[in-house]
Amino acid sequence: MQTLEDKAQLIQNQQEMENLRAEIRDLNEKLETLRVKRSQDKDKLKEGEKMKLQIEQLIENKTRLMENQGQLQNDLKKAKQEAREAIEAKDRHMEDTQELSENVEMLTLDKEMAEEKAETLQLELDQAREKIEELTLDLEILRTEMRVVVVVEVAEKEYLHCR
Repeated sequence: MQTLEDKAQLIQNQQEMENLRAEIRDLNEKLETLRVKRSQDKDKLKEGEKMKLQIEQLIENKTRLMENQGQLQNDLKKAKQEAREAIEAKDRHMEDTQELSENVEMLTLDKEMAEEKAETLQLELDQAREKIEELTLDLEILRTEMRVVVVVEVAEKEYLHCR
């Protein structure tokens, strides 16, 4: 039979085995936890790589956007300058048009005055022509009368001379 010592040893060995089994179970659980954690860490690393690529793309996009913004600002400055120049040209054109309009108005008034003066001068000319006609007629009458007088005088002289 077994001695008490053997039984105690056996119980102690069984207890130790039970402890070792519990420790193995505990270690297996820890190992599984570590495997799960490692898998999660791999997923996190993959996610981190994706984020890194996204950040690089964002930085690249930001650089491109900054370049585009600079170009757009230059284009905007140029467009504003062109708009200012166009407004100035329009204003100059308006001033020129206003000046031309005033000149046309002045020329129209000058033309109307010249036409009135021409009408007046034409009337004066017509009156002068009528006067010249009258005077020419009077002159002709006077010449005719003078010829008659001269002819009469000559006839009288001849008559007197003949007598």
